Amino acid sequence: MELKTINQCLIVGLVQAGGKIKTFEDGSAVANFQVMTQGYKASMDGKSEHTAEYTNIQVYNQVYDDLYSLIIEGNYILVRGPLKTHNYVDKNKRPRQFIMVMAKDISLMTRVKDL
Repeated sequence: MELKTINQCLIVGLVQAGGKIKTFEDGSAVANFQVMTQGYKASMDGKSEHTAEYTNIQVYNQVYDDLYSLIIEGNYILVRGPLKTHNYVDKNKRPRQFIMVMAKDISLMTRVKDL
């Protein structure tokens, strides 16, 4: 029996500053930005502490139409797409790994407290 696998991520979080959108001569575009999600972990004294995770997101032309209005710092968004891993060797000849979500869908969310 062959095992089935699924590579699909669903990230809901806040767009961070520093996103970049690059357009090409053929009219296509790519955007790279980060989304911050929050969690909790137990500290040494038993109390819970806030934690933050930053997820790299890359978007190609297929969901680019409304991108400028979506990737504004502080926007609360939902991102869906497969996880991709890129391996490379840095300038010091050390192997590195870069992990990102290749966004297939992006939606602007509304926080309950904003209603």
